Amino acid sequence: MKGVEAKLVQVALVNPPPPRRTERWDRPDYPHIGLGYLAANLRAHNIPVTILDGKLERVTAHEAVARLRRLRPDLVGLTAMTHEIGVAADLAAAIKAALPQVTVVVGGVHATALPAETLRDFPAFDMAVFGEGEATLVELIRAVEGAADPANVAGLAWRHDGQVIVNPPRPWLTGEELDRLPYPAWDLFPPARTYPVLTVRGCPFTCIFCARPYGSQVRSRSVTNILGEFRWLLEDFQPGYIKVYDETFGVNRRHTTAVLDGLIELGLPQRVRWWAQTRISVADEALLEHMARAGCDYVGFGIESGNPAILKTIAKDVDLDKARRLVRAAQRTGLTTEGFYIIGLPGETRETAWDTIRFAAGLNTDFISIGLMVPYPHTQVYEMARRGEGGYRLISMDWRDFNKQLGNALELESLRRPEMERLQLIGYSYFFLRNRRVRDFGRFCWTNRREAWAFVRQFIPKLMRYRPTTV
Repeated sequence: MKGVEAKLVQVALVNPPPPRRTERWDRPDYPHIGLGYLAANLRAHNIPVTILDGKLERVTAHEAVARLRRLRPDLVGLTAMTHEIGVAADLAAAIKAALPQVTVVVGGVHATALPAETLRDFPAFDMAVFGEGEATLVELIRAVEGAADPANVAGLAWRHDGQVIVNPPRPWLTGEELDRLPYPAWDLFPPARTYPVLTVRGCPFTCIFCARPYGSQVRSRSVTNILGEFRWLLEDFQPGYIKVYDETFGVNRRHTTAVLDGLIELGLPQRVRWWAQTRISVADEALLEHMARAGCDYVGFGIESGNPAILKTIAKDVDLDKARRLVRAAQRTGLTTEGFYIIGLPGETRETAWDTIRFAAGLNTDFISIGLMVPYPHTQVYEMARRGEGGYRLISMDWRDFNKQLGNALELESLRRPEMERLQLIGYSYFFLRNRRVRDFGRFCWTNRREAWAFVRQFIPKLMRYRPTTV
């Protein structure tokens, strides 16, 4: 692209709308934090940008393409998780049919895990950004403008003479660099009830099923910068709720304590409530009480299994007795609690799955999420499934099937897919009915009725064909 006269590139960032609004993640009440950061950084570099959040705005793919046709951007950036990458590719193809000269860039978790494969599998994408995209996106736009060479853009996969080229990765942003990023460009989204905040990036733990999209090194924004964002949110956007999106809240205890003290001084508890998720090995009663005093009213715990041997296998350092104590402590402080579990962990059997179901019911958190194992790319579970280890058998490589609740990617020799789904259904039912929470069960079914109907449509044909195996 050298020698081309530079021109100002108009950018549109898009969160693709789902083909059907089935799961709660398909109809969020909060804007996309990744696009918010990218857009804010583009504006800081004087690059014109608009945002189309197809999920938050409840638009269809056809409506998204029509809006982009009116905007006529030079570059469209799409984001996608693994089970959404096919949907994003379909939208990219439709955009290029409507705007043949547009450059389409894909980013997000899937492109970060498999940058080369993403471009090879989906020809509608011209480039892929992997890793943190703020600096990479600015540099690739300079390349599109003709002011730089794409070969020199770290964190970029691109096409050249029919070949896919993957440039070296970009180093993770440091805490000081995170402080220098502008706050997310929430003004480019429609007004929302809930807004997300990310106080740190990265997770130091090694759970074998997690892709750790922000890397393994924890990088903390300064307390001053974080409190400034909360103050800005309150003054400019009047949120009804805030979601703290840290992968593990409290992982840097001294930093967390200072943030919580600052939120109390800011008067946050009197103005808005917030949500966070943490880890059994990280939290204690003092942290939970501090969170509650700072305005937190909802905490999620990733417990995953009720079987100690399984927990050891997956490198999840959960002490089940401590989990019981922490949930009771959280409930005493008035925090709403949620437990997250997975059926289909390595070596899972009916018996170990029932250990999880019984443990979850005994813990009796306010809410529960039971997912089925997904072998996400760039995880140890993915590699195990590809090699047939851990009793795994891949039954689909269609990325649309890589979904925790409604997927179909994997089964075990000891636990076939229909049995996994049957245990998932039993797990939800047993959790509520064992605790005589009939009204809560009714609310749960009504709130998740779209997911439930999709599950039934998927599950019944499998069950009809299913023949249990003796293990």
